[in-house]
Amino acid sequence: MEWKGLRRQHRPSYARGTHLAHSPLADLGLRGAGSERKGVEDTSSIGPWGEQSMTEFEASVITIERPVEEVWNFVTDLSRHAEWCAEGEKEQQTSPGPLGVGSTYMAGSPNGKKIMGRVDEYDPNRKMTLEATSGLEKGTTLSYTFESIEGGKTRLRETVELRPSGFARLLMPFVAGSIKRKVQASGEKGFGNIKRILESQPRT
Repeated sequence: MEWKGLRRQHRPSYARGTHLAHSPLADLGLRGAGSERKGVEDTSSIGPWGEQSMTEFEASVITIERPVEEVWNFVTDLSRHAEWCAEGEKEQQTSPGPLGVGSTYMAGSPNGKKIMGRVDEYDPNRKMTLEATSGLEKGTTLSYTFESIEGGKTRLRETVELRPSGFARLLMPFVAGSIKRKVQASGEKGFGNIKRILESQPRT
């Protein structure tokens, strides 16, 4: 496998996914965020038999009154995801060394579901992309982008890319809209939790 900068080379759709332990295709539940969404145009592609092979959309965006370094350190600490994730997922790094491109982890939901994942992009204070390597979540990526804005604030954004494989790929034309709505609804809680937690702490 060849490496390119801070991002792993693009893999076929069956090898990409998100870290979410709460399956978006099993019960249409995805974690997202977004009290400041602005109608970003969705993109999608169609497979050789008319099935929807990819759907990408901005799931969430919120402004947090804390500097980007502080927001980055909190969001990228996998051990703290259960504090703010809407579904209460717990994540544990399974590879040695500091978190970075190629690091692996396991995500577990309160109902016992487990998903294995891998870090696909890791650009400090700018962007982190996570992908699943097991379960129905295969084919979906989740990216967090961090933008420093005036006044020591941070704009945090989440983008979801659905790339289902197998039977789930055939279902996408029927469930993509419901998944998106679930992402955005649960996101109000997830990113809202991040904002509440960080803004309640003294500035560092």
